[in-house]
Amino acid sequence: MAVPLREEQEWARKYPVPNADPQDIVLTLWNYPVAKSDLTPEHRAALMKFLAGDFQELKLSRRTETILYVTGHASDSGEADSNENLARARAQKVTRFLISEGFPASQINPDSKGSSEPIDTGSYGYAAARNRRVEVLRFDPPAEEILPPIGTDPPPIPDPDPEPGFKIPKALVPSSVTIDIPIEFDLPPLRYPDVIIGGKIGGVLKVKVDDKGGGWGGGAVIKDGKLTAKFEKKLTDDLKGKISFEPKSSEKSAVLKVGGEFKMFGNLDTTVGLQTKLPTFVYCEFTFEAARLPDIELGDVHVSMTLKPTLKLEIGPGPALVARAAPYAAAAGTTAAVILGTVLFSALLIAATAKVVDNAKQESLATTRLLAKRTGVAARVAWEVSAGANAGRGEVEFGNERGQWLNTLDGMGPSFDAGAKSVDALLRKGPRDELRAAWTTKYGAGSTQFEDVKKKVLESMGPYEKGDETEDPTSRL
Repeated sequence: MAVPLREEQEWARKYPVPNADPQDIVLTLWNYPVAKSDLTPEHRAALMKFLAGDFQELKLSRRTETILYVTGHASDSGEADSNENLARARAQKVTRFLISEGFPASQINPDSKGSSEPIDTGSYGYAAARNRRVEVLRFDPPAEEILPPIGTDPPPIPDPDPEPGFKIPKALVPSSVTIDIPIEFDLPPLRYPDVIIGGKIGGVLKVKVDDKGGGWGGGAVIKDGKLTAKFEKKLTDDLKGKISFEPKSSEKSAVLKVGGEFKMFGNLDTTVGLQTKLPTFVYCEFTFEAARLPDIELGDVHVSMTLKPTLKLEIGPGPALVARAAPYAAAAGTTAAVILGTVLFSALLIAATAKVVDNAKQESLATTRLLAKRTGVAARVAWEVSAGANAGRGEVEFGNERGQWLNTLDGMGPSFDAGAKSVDALLRKGPRDELRAAWTTKYGAGSTQFEDVKKKVLESMGPYEKGDETEDPTSRL
């Protein structure tokens, strides 16, 4: 629903100062004067600060690689044609200002969207102010790749003693090639009657070359001087299946590992799985935040390197448990049966982990949507209660709260709006004055400030319980 022009103008009179939001590579200039396109001093200062590095580069070398995309927008309170003209004028005036400051005209791309792409879909004065805007997108193109000419003579035969380097055989590059150089120290094993726990602490220097293939990412891994194989595939957004094989050596038997990697405690990469390693069938690996090392050229291959601290645990049955399970182990018969059993149990483990992770994610999303809906109710009530004592400040606070749910929590804006609209529906049924008076008595005791009232409303709604996702939050007012 469009913002009424009278309400937009009234809000603009109360809050006439233009504003700007710099976010990484996008600068948003907003709260333009209603029906105006002139670039304000506040917006000029924000542009110069946002592009300070580029102007400094222009001053030193008279050139910059940056490309700018300048897009004008308008609120929806006017006619579509007028809004289109107004949005175009705003973008053009920003463009002319940048050119006058020395930015290359050929690297600025002005555009306009009229009122067709609002950043805030609310029907309040604050929403209209957010939509009267110009967005400046800063794009730094990657360095141009120099390709060899096509159809030239074959390269000359290399010298007998070339510089150190190697070429990756194409047969070993389904999606990536990785060289892992482990740096590990054994931990003293913990031995109990029913379980044995061994482990290593250290890190992995990972040298990786990627291509743009899809599906299973696989590669050759050089570990302990031997060629091994490892493959991984994303199963869900939160779970990655992993398979690796380490060949037999003079010191140990061949080992097949099948497991799943997921996030634990924030960004801690955790892998749990089964392996054909006697007597430790279960393994856990915890990988901490990686440190990026400078990229290097290794022969004719460009590589990137990271160092990840790791903690590895291997868990197997202790003497007492082995004795109790001996009859069943004898029935298994062969090493092939052990490997097959390990793979099957690993598949079950991955599937179960995926289900648990997905359920936890859905539960979290449901809780957050409920919180967004309740916050929409609480913020709308707080606006109503604080309106009498703080004039238009309550509307501003409500708009700020709504903007946070829209801009920083993906997908939660509609839930917030649903809560706010349920309060609007109550107010339309009325009587509005009686509802406001009742809410002021219940939630405004001691303070009618927006944040204080919002907090009291949320507290009165009680804790979250499973099944509350479909509730009408106004029923708790």
